[in-house]
Amino acid sequence: MNQAPNIFVNSGIRSKINTGLLQEKNLKTLGYALGFLLAEEFEYSCPILIATDTRPSGIMIKNALIEGLLNFGHDIFDAGICPTPFVAKALKDYQGEDDDSDMDGDTESDESFFTLGIVITASHNPAEYNGIKILTPFGYLDLETEQELSNIFHDFLKNPNLIEESLPDEPGFLIDFDLKTWYQAEILDLFEKNNQKSSIVLDCAHGATTTIAPKIFQSLGYDVIAINNSLDGTKINAHSGCSNPQELITHVQKNNALWGFAFDGDGDRVIIVDQQGSIFDGDDILAILSQHENYVHEKNIVGTIMSNIGIENYFKQQQKKFLRTSVGERNLIEALAKYQAFLGSETCGHIIMMDHAFCSDGIFASLMFLQTIQNNPQSLQQNYLKHFQKHATIPLLEIKKSSIEIEKIVTDFKNKYQSRIIARPSNTEPIIRIMVEDQNEKNAEKILHELIEMFKN
Repeated sequence: MNQAPNIFVNSGIRSKINTGLLQEKNLKTLGYALGFLLAEEFEYSCPILIATDTRPSGIMIKNALIEGLLNFGHDIFDAGICPTPFVAKALKDYQGEDDDSDMDGDTESDESFFTLGIVITASHNPAEYNGIKILTPFGYLDLETEQELSNIFHDFLKNPNLIEESLPDEPGFLIDFDLKTWYQAEILDLFEKNNQKSSIVLDCAHGATTTIAPKIFQSLGYDVIAINNSLDGTKINAHSGCSNPQELITHVQKNNALWGFAFDGDGDRVIIVDQQGSIFDGDDILAILSQHENYVHEKNIVGTIMSNIGIENYFKQQQKKFLRTSVGERNLIEALAKYQAFLGSETCGHIIMMDHAFCSDGIFASLMFLQTIQNNPQSLQQNYLKHFQKHATIPLLEIKKSSIEIEKIVTDFKNKYQSRIIARPSNTEPIIRIMVEDQNEKNAEKILHELIEMFKN
């Protein structure tokens, strides 16, 4: 098959609905392409786990993909509305109904039941976006497989007859699967019940955590105040969730709650706030979780190029190596595996604990945070001096400079101001993200303003 443009970005497939790959015809072709690839790779029917967030467009996308997968003989386990990390956890640990033995009476296998997981979500993006995350038991598809799938997709799109010629005799089965109940049982086994009846606030961002996060925290003895917890996907992430924690702060202070936790649309991010209105981003959460008994002896911790220099200095003081990678959860997972590390984060709230799942998990990170400070109250006193970070986004259409010119401008500004400056295209939106980090807040603001003007003129 011919080499074709890769249809994937760092976080899977993502665009505004009814554009690009997210058109029904293209989605059906993608379902057939994926079905064909799996049939060729494994030579048998594969069990595939699928879920969506709350976006109304998710049903259309899911049904279009399912058509192709079923026709290629694969069994689809439909988890309905469910957070992305639940799928990742099941890919890693779920072993089917008979966990104790196989048909021959042998001991439990280490292999997971599901071959693949698909989540229909655009994560933190607004409702007019949607996307597709394809997960394996070890994280995301590797680049070689992405390219192979892209080649098949383009060939099927050009010549639909190839699909008919490749179909097996028997279709697969569509099966409802209660993933949320399984995940809840798995999680509750790991945490002791809170007997203090502490109040917490959960901001579910009208997303996939809406139906399950309050239940999990309530089962562990917390008095839960849930906000932005409707299943109205037209409101997903709108003025809510981890990108917009101000409403959460208001509710925490109004209700004298102990903590507030804000998730994003598919539940893989979390940002935490306290009674004083302080915001704990991914760097802060990472510092605290590094004091958890599971990770306190770890020598390698992983962040990204966006992580604050303060967190890097903090881990140096702790005699730990802080290793940086490019932005993107996939890059973070690959770096954790490379450095044989278990704990990593992105500033935006992706917290990954590799012994739990090969995916960030907002609910699990929140519970681990609470467990850490309960068992080790001093972990909250692990203060470190953060440098000031100022951020901006510029739509690509407003930028007058080429990528080479932008790179030169950034280099010149770094040399001039001795500040840390990053300008990068977003993996999920048609924008340039800019970050300026400096010990002086006014300097950071000044440099950011100058950069924006340079890029636009």
